[in-house]
Amino acid sequence: LSAVFGDTYAYLESQYGRRLRDFFVEQVGIEEQVSPQLFARAWQQLAQRGDGLEADNVEAALEQVYPVLLKVVQEGEPPEWLSEFLASVQVWTQNDYFEQPTDVYVPDDLELKKLFGEVGVRFAWLPEKASFASYEPLYSALGVRSLVGSIEATANVRLSDGANDLEPLLTPAVKKAVCAYLRTLNSSREYERARTNGLLEAFLRTREQQVTDLIVSYSLDGLTVEESDSSGYWQHDQCVLHR
Repeated sequence: LSAVFGDTYAYLESQYGRRLRDFFVEQVGIEEQVSPQLFARAWQQLAQRGDGLEADNVEAALEQVYPVLLKVVQEGEPPEWLSEFLASVQVWTQNDYFEQPTDVYVPDDLELKKLFGEVGVRFAWLPEKASFASYEPLYSALGVRSLVGSIEATANVRLSDGANDLEPLLTPAVKKAVCAYLRTLNSSREYERARTNGLLEAFLRTREQQVTDLIVSYSLDGLTVEESDSSGYWQHDQCVLHR
């Protein structure tokens, strides 16, 4: 815990017997465990200290803070302090500084992250060995938006004049495997989301169309990035994969 709190608190020896622990906790009034609110306060204090922090030290602390706060936002009845914390805290970015949550995106697509990172879009940091899908409840509560969910994509397509002689990528077996994979992701949350919003049905009905030219435009908060060498574009509302 020293990475989070430094020498702010003193800690009782973990080797104390149960009777002595009961004395300190029940008679003296010492907290047996550090409360989630103190972890939240430590996060706020890191953000308030600003640019004078070493990135490694910030991330060592947040590695321990994030799991605690994730558990808090996933609980059914939020504590009284949580709403004020979520409204005021800044998030650590992959640029090694704190930003307002509304100015940061969850980089849930590596290709889109690369495209928009080149034009200055900032992305949320993630604890090592964790996935953005697993931390989606925390980022959502903070107001950090999904990159994929915030982008509007359009395509300039020139269809092939000849026969559609593509070897299909989305065979029935591939579609079945994708569905199975989605069901294993994050306790099937992604699968249920795709099923509810109609994307799963559109995917299963998708056919493939050969094109000679394909330029895809991605728009994000007034920024537009074009990709002229895209290998494919899924027009989900028409159930067509252009490639």
